[in-house]
Amino acid sequence: MSRERTTCRLIPQPDDPQFNVCANASWPDRVHFSIGTGMPSYNITPERAEELARELTIAATEARAAGR
Repeated sequence: MSRERTTCRLIPQPDDPQFNVCANASWPDRVHFSIGTGMPSYNITPERAEELARELTIAATEARAAGR
């Protein structure tokens, strides 16, 4: 398993595993993405990162609407 140089910002959640996302310093054209500790990390394209952001926003909107 390769070690990437990253400067990720940890986004801790009280009831969720760690979520890490940042530009990958070792692969400038990739975004480092991982959830939890000890789990595999992924290096995705910026386009895929934007797609995931849209999907997360849609899911959050639906979850809020269902909770009302």
